Amino acid sequence: MTWNELIDFNIRGPSQHEDIPDIFVYLIGYNTDVPNEKHRICFARFKAIDLLDESADFSIQKYFFEEDRALDKLDDE
Repeated sequence: MTWNELIDFNIRGPSQHEDIPDIFVYLIGYNTDVPNEKHRICFARFKAIDLLDESADFSIQKYFFEEDRALDKLDDE
């Protein structure tokens, strides 16, 4: 996947939108010393119902990602 690439796929899920689980978007880092080694750096969490709302404003916005504390890949500064 590249930046700003539209991904189109079909999934089976709950019939009620309210029952769809949250969606996580991860920022992935690559280790330049080890080819093909990737690791999650941070993430943003979205409620699926908000993304399915056809009246939602999908203009460009800033999102704040949270560090994946289980992996602790960011400096504490």
